[in-house]
Amino acid sequence: MEYMSKQHTREQSGTLLVSVTTAFISTFMGSALNLSIPDMGEHFGVSATLVGWVVTAYMLAVAAMSVPMGKIADTYGRKPILIWGVFAFSLTGLLAVLSFNIWAMIVFRIAQGIAGAMIFSTNTAILISAFPPEERGKVLGKLTASTYMGLSVGPVVGGVLNHYFGWQSIFAISSV
Repeated sequence: MEYMSKQHTREQSGTLLVSVTTAFISTFMGSALNLSIPDMGEHFGVSATLVGWVVTAYMLAVAAMSVPMGKIADTYGRKPILIWGVFAFSLTGLLAVLSFNIWAMIVFRIAQGIAGAMIFSTNTAILISAFPPEERGKVLGKLTASTYMGLSVGPVVGGVLNHYFGWQSIFAISSV
């Protein structure tokens, strides 16, 4: 019986996989575009200052909407908010690829930031509720590691993707 208590159920393993994947992707997107600002400015024919709002709009939307999304998730259920957040994050990433001007891109990034807030505000709570107290430290460590991996590899992988495939590839790869 002791052996079985140390094994994760399929549901717990799935919850952990979804949590670490979404934490990685959402933070990756937050940091991957920084090296693409000059190329995006050239593509849209605008200044780097204006393109900087593509990055800033995402971060502001995440910061502004995380607490409200947490309240909505507590009211209507964490899992549906996470699922809608993942769907909206992917959809807005695809729409960003198709942006016809910088203003559309900024709007899509704001929407993606709101979706990111849906993910951030539910990830930890869902993970904590899926695991017993004695395992929470380990799974929260994995979630934190995934978050910082996304932040760390974002500029490197984003730079490579931008250089070889264009800035659109960063949105495309994170929408898969």
